[in-house]
This record gives sequence, structure tokens and C-alpha cells, in this order.
Amino acid sequence: EAIRQSLYSASVRLRENPSVFIIGVGGGNDVWAAKIAGARRVKGIELNEQILRIHREILPDWSGPLINDANIELVHGEGRSAIIRESESYDIVQMTGIDTWTGLASGAYVLAENYLYTIESLRTMYDRLNENGFLQVTRMAADMETLRMCANIDAMLTADNGGSMDHSVALMKTREPLMTIIVKKGDFTGSEVHQLEAFCKEGGIVPVYLPGRRTGTIVEEFILSSDKQDFIEQFPRNIRPTTDNIPYFFNFTRWDNLFESKKYIRDTS
Repeated sequence: EAIRQSLYSASVRLRENPSVFIIGVGGGNDVWAAKIAGARRVKGIELNEQILRIHREILPDWSGPLINDANIELVHGEGRSAIIRESESYDIVQMTGIDTWTGLASGAYVLAENYLYTIESLRTMYDRLNENGFLQVTRMAADMETLRMCANIDAMLTADNGGSMDHSVALMKTREPLMTIIVKKGDFTGSEVHQLEAFCKEGGIVPVYLPGRRTGTIVEEFILSSDKQDFIEQFPRNIRPTTDNIPYFFNFTRWDNLFESKKYIRDTS
């Protein structure tokens, strides 16, 4: 029940018997969420082969329902290259916390490239969705991270079809804090928004942005802004979209306004 009420289950509860592609198996929470929701097929990609060994050889009693399920395939590989090679499409593509908060808080990732959070990578994931499918990304709930991810999503959607993100994204967070961003390949229906509202109420999750609702958050302000480029330029941290040519998602320092940016250097919320 805890998994069913957690952010891992946000998207899978919007679809009946979905097919799910998971980037980053880790402890298996995303996989468990898909299984509990009755997913007809789950493919999980894990970069660290030892994690899969733990599931299969060290903790088979715990992970048995996952590794012995004919509908679940756990594969050793790198997430982006795996989804590029994938020939099938899915109802849900899901990626949860594939790096560590300890490393991020220490500044370890500031100058490290990350090719999973770029515009091009998000586009690849989005392209693997069936029509009306969902891309779900869960990360830390710091405003700077969430806004940069939203900037990437907006750039992706604008480049692809000139569309607006205000009807096709939903965001919610826990008090830990973790933030889940759901991008629909299409517009959210009124029924889906009601389902997300009920999901948040059930699990004690805080809505950050839901289409057609008002939350009064800075994320909502960005999504509804008519001039997102100006918002990005005026924000004190660097939240410009990241690309494969500039893949430094965790570099939030604005060198063009260093002293102002320094005020927020310890900001994690």
C-alpha cells in the first residue's frame, strides 16, 4: 500500500494495465509500482550490474515476485542508449532519482555531464510513448531543479510541435522532498486531473501544478508565463535548458551575476 500511495505510482495509476519502461531499477520501487498496478509489460534498465545481482542472487526471497514475473524484464544497460535502441513504444516511461542527493549537495555534479536530463534525451523518451502516454521524471524538489527540468520540457515540446506545456504537464511533491513531473503525450483530461487530485489527497502529496487548477507556486508561474525566456533570464539561478552540447544540468550558478547567485548557493528547496 505504501508503494501504491507513493510518487512511484503517480503515472501507472492513470492507465489500466500499462506497458512501462523504467530507467534506473535501483531497489525496485518503480518496478513494484508497475507490478502492483497490473502492468502488462515492464522493462527496467539498470546501469549497475551489481544491483541486478542483488535482486537475483542475494535477495531472491524479497525480489522473487519481480524477477520471476514473466511480464517483467530487468536489463543491465545505460538508460539513454537502451531507449534509443528500443523498437517498441510504451504507455509510460519512468525515471526516478538516478543520482544521489549526497553527491549533488556536495557539488560533485556541477561540472559533470548528464545526458539523461537534456532536451534531446527527454525527446527520445517522449518519442517512445504511445499516444496519450506519460513520461514521468522524479527528482529532488528544489525550485532550481524543477524549473530547469520544466525549461527543458518546454523547449522540447516547443521544438517538436510548437505546443504549450500548460495542459500537458502535472507536478506534485512529497515533504521529503521529492518532485514528480509527468508529461503527457497529449493534453490531460479532466478525469485524469481529478485522479491526480485524489492521488495526492490519498498519499499526503502536495500538488505543485495541475492543468486548470491554481496552486500559487513559482513552478505554476513559469508554466503559465507568456515569456518563459524572460523568466529564465530574470531567475537568480541558472535554469537555462540543457542540451547535449551543454549537458551540465546541475550547474545552477549564474556566472554573469555571480554575487547575486551566491545568495542562493545553499538553496535546496
